[in-house]
Amino acid sequence: MAAAKRIPLDVIADPRPSWVGLRLDPGTLRIAQVMDRAPGARAGVQVGDEVRTVDGTAVTSTDDFIRRMFVAKAGTNVLLGLARAGKDVTLTVQPEERPDPGAMLDAQLMNKPAPAIDLPVVVGPASGKLADHAGHVVVVEFWATWCRPCEITMPRLDAWQAKYPGLVVLGVSDEAPAEIAKYAADHKIRYTLARDADSKLSGRYLRMGIPLIVVISKTGVVRYAGVGAGDLDRVEAIIERLLRE
Repeated sequence: MAAAKRIPLDVIADPRPSWVGLRLDPGTLRIAQVMDRAPGARAGVQVGDEVRTVDGTAVTSTDDFIRRMFVAKAGTNVLLGLARAGKDVTLTVQPEERPDPGAMLDAQLMNKPAPAIDLPVVVGPASGKLADHAGHVVVVEFWATWCRPCEITMPRLDAWQAKYPGLVVLGVSDEAPAEIAKYAADHKIRYTLARDADSKLSGRYLRMGIPLIVVISKTGVVRYAGVGAGDLDRVEAIIERLLRE
């Protein structure tokens, strides 16, 4: 079977590439997440399936699969060859235009139990495990040292951590621990910063841009998720309401 031809990202001109709502484990072809009501879910793809082919052509890597879904035309039939429990399965998937990030976050995260978090802490006083913070409101921010909008949000998050005793703020980056620690020292960050080394958590939280801010209630339910510096006053109002509940 012929190997798939790599498609350079610079030839993908469509500003709204196609999407099937599947997330693969980084560096593998194993399906790690099937998003609700997405084309992959409707086609019957299951977590744990391993991608083998697209339209009969071997898939060589996670990157190869993503690129080929990007350029598949919305509404057309794509044959997805999978390995499932030792058997070959072929499903017909109809890609759609990629939803607006805000709409995707609302559909997949809002008012649902927050995906589990269990990360090694680089700096800061709190645990990197979400389950340890039951009974607290938790704000999770996905960020990076090079992210300019994060320079706007992080001081505000730091102020919230100091202002609200019932709040836990957790910053998440996939960068090297030394880089994270230096940034925290240089910017006097007092809340906890943890490392998502393989970006698996970022995938579960649908990080499509940074900063991504997620607010989780005392009972572990997502009550806000948004990308960008956004309206931080609105985010703080949500935090205050959840702290009163």
